[in-house]
Amino acid sequence: MLKHMKLLFFSLFFTVTVVYGSSSYSVALVDMGMDYTERGEGGIFLDSEKSKNILGSELRYDFSTSCVQGICANLGIRFLGMSGNSDYKGSYLQNNQSVNSRSSNTIYDLSADYTLIQPVSSFEFLYGLGFGYHFWYRELSSIQNEIYSWFYVTPIIGINVNLTNNFKIGMRFKYKYGINPTMQANSIDDTFRLGGENSLECIIPLRYSINKKIDIFTDFVFSKQSIERSNYILNKAYDAPLYEPASTDYQQYVKIGMTINY
Repeated sequence: MLKHMKLLFFSLFFTVTVVYGSSSYSVALVDMGMDYTERGEGGIFLDSEKSKNILGSELRYDFSTSCVQGICANLGIRFLGMSGNSDYKGSYLQNNQSVNSRSSNTIYDLSADYTLIQPVSSFEFLYGLGFGYHFWYRELSSIQNEIYSWFYVTPIIGINVNLTNNFKIGMRFKYKYGINPTMQANSIDDTFRLGGENSLECIIPLRYSINKKIDIFTDFVFSKQSIERSNYILNKAYDAPLYEPASTDYQQYVKIGMTINY
């Protein structure tokens, strides 16, 4: 019964797409740079993660409805997956021994956004709202790893400029507000409740239409992620209460890909 219901749902979804709007599929290669720093009380440096090459890919599906009174709507669903090493400077959690090493990172981000687009002459003004889930697995050593995760909501504003019939450039901003952000460490049973997570993201998309069916694009993304200090946790294995310190992460992405329009 459930299988037939799923088949019916997807059949109706794609029927609506064909009749009432258009859709597109995009795939991109992604290169991410990160500059992550944790600081303790009084702003004292604790540890950092730096990398210029965390690689991955992004898949996206967009469904655009027909325009009503000059305003068009778009629903986009996106999945981003990346992994790579970074240079770690910090200390072991168990004994505070200083260490410089290479650490491993795996990042997943799943999101959906709904935007309204209003064309004015050669410009397109857009605004909307998104919702997503972010996951970061941070392996500092063979005996120490951490998982950061949270849901988020994100208002979106932006502008596109049609420079020619085939070439478009834009700029958009996203403010991501984390919902129930947490951190889990493999050596600690309890979960750290982070005080907050906020990200400000600036995206500069470049898009060139080869024909009506195929576009190629490059997106430049600049992001600042801020995480507030967590609650304190008592653990018998350590002499003092533990907490996850505040951190700031400056990220840069380059996405190069292709879009197929239907």
